[in-house]
Amino acid sequence: MADFVKASEFLYVGNAADTKPTGVPLPTHCWELDTKKDYATKDGTNWVVWRIDPSGVIGALDDAAVTAVGTVASIIAYIKGILNQLAHATYGLSAIKTAIDAIVPAGETEVKTSNVDVNEGSLATLARAGVLIRGHVDIHRKSLVNAVTSVLNMMFDEGAGTKAYDMSAQKNLGTLSGTSLVWSTLGQGLTSAGNDEKVALASPFTATTVISIMAYIKRGTAGTIDAIVSTGAGTDLANFILMFGSNDKLTFRYTNAAGTAYHIWESTATYTDTNWHEVFISFTFGTPGSLVVQVDEVAVAGSWTAGDGTAATYTGGTQVTEVFSCNTTTPGTNKFIGTIGEVHLVNSIVSLSDHHWLRELTRGRYSL
Repeated sequence: MADFVKASEFLYVGNAADTKPTGVPLPTHCWELDTKKDYATKDGTNWVVWRIDPSGVIGALDDAAVTAVGTVASIIAYIKGILNQLAHATYGLSAIKTAIDAIVPAGETEVKTSNVDVNEGSLATLARAGVLIRGHVDIHRKSLVNAVTSVLNMMFDEGAGTKAYDMSAQKNLGTLSGTSLVWSTLGQGLTSAGNDEKVALASPFTATTVISIMAYIKRGTAGTIDAIVSTGAGTDLANFILMFGSNDKLTFRYTNAAGTAYHIWESTATYTDTNWHEVFISFTFGTPGSLVVQVDEVAVAGSWTAGDGTAATYTGGTQVTEVFSCNTTTPGTNKFIGTIGEVHLVNSIVSLSDHHWLRELTRGRYSL
């Protein structure tokens, strides 16, 4: 008999005859290699079985185990640990989804699980881990929007084809166009050479008074205008643009409500490397002090270099939303060169704590 061995921050492995740890942080779990049983704990010391069948597929929870683990909150905390490990694995989310699909029974669809409220959902709904994992990831992204009417969660993990799918309730389909958009390996987004490429949304995401944006990006070259995501109604009529300027500064810009002048914020720092970065902003249009900008969860300093952020944004005309591009400046000079891993747009202010959790769920795809 030996002690269980720590395999990661929240995972110990060993055999049934070995001694499980005590005094460990939640949501640590123990995996018995010989019995294929997974154990959960509510206090870091006492362990109960999270049942596993002989094939290693996660099955339903015992009623006794649910009672012993304790509250729904305890179980959710345990699940978050599993999700963090999945997010930091070497596999893309598409590979994880494939594995989950193999164990979710017919009729248990993503549409169904994505409508579950994990804070009030029944344990019967949580009983099958495949449904639970897929549902919880979707649910968490929904928790970021707090019942707002417009949101885009585009993961770019399809791996093939000419369509990019929106995971949000809006189901806003994106259509790929251009000559050099290439799906990346391991579900890590789309890569563009910066010619005429773009992903155009079926319905525009038009911000009105507030906006939050999160994106994973990897620039391919410095010194170019790289538009990450935008909505606009034609030349110089931008509802919003998140981009890198030709000066390599992270830039957020929009046109005033009258359509007569740009308001442009630029970072002080420049970004010339070709590494993965996670970019986040939130802004209440007309309130310059409300602007929050982070790169890799570190605050970014900058200033308004045109206008001052005190104007409302332009919402007129025929609005078009594009990823990799924008239709508000000269075509062909503003295409993103590099790879975009995912884009999340929300028409409310996403708190830094909610942003942190979404980043924790997704950053492992990019080794961040």
